[in-house]
Amino acid sequence: MNNKTVLFAAAAMLLTTHAAIAKKPGASLVQPVSFSSLQSRELEQSALPLDKAFDDLSFGEMDLLRNQYALLRNSEEPPYPTGGLQSIVSELNALQARSGMRGELFAVISVDAAGNAQDVSWLMTPEQGSLEEIRSVLLAARFKPAKCGVKACAMEFPLHVDFGSRAL
Repeated sequence: MNNKTVLFAAAAMLLTTHAAIAKKPGASLVQPVSFSSLQSRELEQSALPLDKAFDDLSFGEMDLLRNQYALLRNSEEPPYPTGGLQSIVSELNALQARSGMRGELFAVISVDAAGNAQDVSWLMTPEQGSLEEIRSVLLAARFKPAKCGVKACAMEFPLHVDFGSRAL
């Protein structure tokens, strides 16, 4: 395994243990947005580009994102980090470099209709590192709000981060 950071849409992980994830009826999360952080500041490949805002995603990239939600209607859009995933990735990579964090993180970020992160739920946490520091990074993130038809609405954003299982 190489020591480069890899971003990919998780294909097999179903979040069956987390019921009623979305804040609106009909939508629930299926799988998390995922990236591996084995060495900070080195990005090798990306299924969901780190530097693209929601409106700049290609149709294929948009499908990868939308496929993370069950029962998301065509007229609905999930929340997405303003300016792309890069801000969250950079902050988490910096935190990993400071703390030596290892292991996987599965988090679900509750995003309100204004695009503010309101809460974080943990489905899996890394072995090292402070959950409060991770929480503060995730709660500081700004999001393009979800859309339910033509109105902004609250919805959750799933995130899977693999910080690696061994020290570098």
